[in-house]
Amino acid sequence: MVLLSGVGTVFDDVAGQSYLPHVVGRDRLMAANTGISSLNAGSEVAGRSVGGYLVAAATAAGAVMVDVAGFLLSALMLMRIRRPEAKAERGPTAICDARCGRGCGSSSAIRSCGRSPSPAR
Repeated sequence: MVLLSGVGTVFDDVAGQSYLPHVVGRDRLMAANTGISSLNAGSEVAGRSVGGYLVAAATAAGAVMVDVAGFLLSALMLMRIRRPEAKAERGPTAICDARCGRGCGSSSAIRSCGRSPSPAR
């Protein structure tokens, strides 16, 4: 159970951090991160008390089962998000855009960036 809870934590954290910019957009990302940080801080304080009462009422195994159920609920909610993702650009221009913030279509752009483009994978 503890292993399943740990694996759930890893996937939940990565999914939340990776998908948030796509869901809220870059213009509202800071506000969304602020809200999530506030909720996490509140859950750190209140969660320990609730967890203690839960362990007292349902034993440690029961408390872990509730944790696993929370991850399953989170996974179901994430699967309900139906927002199509834009296709990523491929090729040297996309690589240079990611590195320099602009295209590297000419050798002067590459020199001004200070890096040479990596080969496309």
